[in-house]
Amino acid sequence: MKINKEQVLAGGMAIAGACFLWLSTPSLAADEGLIERARQEGKVVFYTSKATANAEGVAKGFTDKYGIPVQLFRAGGTQIAQKLALELRSGKLEADVAETSDPTMLTVLYRQGAMEPFAPENGKSLPAEFKHPKDGWTGSSIALMHLIVNANEVSPEEEPKSWADLADPKWKGKLVWGSPNYGSSQYAALKGLLELHGWDLIEAMKKNETMIIRGWPEAENAVASGERLVGGDASSRSFRAMSGGLPLRNVYPEEGSIVSLSAIGVMKGAPHPNAAKLLIEYVLSEEGQQIYAENFAYPVRQDVPVGDSMKPLTEIKMHTPDSEEAVDQHAQIVRRWTQMMER
Repeated sequence: MKINKEQVLAGGMAIAGACFLWLSTPSLAADEGLIERARQEGKVVFYTSKATANAEGVAKGFTDKYGIPVQLFRAGGTQIAQKLALELRSGKLEADVAETSDPTMLTVLYRQGAMEPFAPENGKSLPAEFKHPKDGWTGSSIALMHLIVNANEVSPEEEPKSWADLADPKWKGKLVWGSPNYGSSQYAALKGLLELHGWDLIEAMKKNETMIIRGWPEAENAVASGERLVGGDASSRSFRAMSGGLPLRNVYPEEGSIVSLSAIGVMKGAPHPNAAKLLIEYVLSEEGQQIYAENFAYPVRQDVPVGDSMKPLTEIKMHTPDSEEAVDQHAQIVRRWTQMMER
């Protein structure tokens, strides 16, 4: 199988619809035959870009429940894409399950024949927007791309109210933003900005001397320290940063916070395919979703409550980027961004 590395590295966003009303998804007991086959395989290799607490929590919970060790590779989406591209080109696949902070990479892999179609029982009641149309992946949690401000230096009255406010000259030298070259959620945020405001807003951010960094953690540190006062961030990260004492405040832009859906799927030719399927069933179970919710990820299951510090999705206006465009336009968008903002 020929795998195009540039396509696999595509980051972006893949929820097609904007509706967040979905049916309750009752947890289903895993099929005893699947459990036995999974145990015979001996382990499962799990590549995930989820936060360490989420990744390790799910791995431990799964092993405690089924007695199957999880070999965990936790890294950013770009690193996972690079590792998978190398394994697929060499014909030496190690990964059984891949989970990324948006579905674009898995969509590309499915198009290239590298994902095994799988419709988990615990995902059957999820809305179509949370699943690949041909079962190439299933949504596993939700994050929102929004703004953060320094809570000590920027008052609620002064803070930007919209994405468009990033063009205001008063923020010149005070903005920080994550590069889409280093993270799939950062590409999702960029794709959403372009749909809402086009390249004119990006040009305005350049004129405002926006600091470009590799990832959202650097944005949080820059804003919390006062080096910059306003930045972009993902909800799963900002809630965690604030719980750790950083002086940040979330701002949900009036045009809509940009939705990013984490996605999980089985690699085609996975060395441990039954353990892979069982792990996905666990992630989508009430128990697995609760682990994610306790670590600041919005669950895809309506019957799992969010953490006390998390603003409910029903209270937030959201914008959902076009999933197919996110895949097809990735190279073009990232190239133009790089020429404009990073050279």
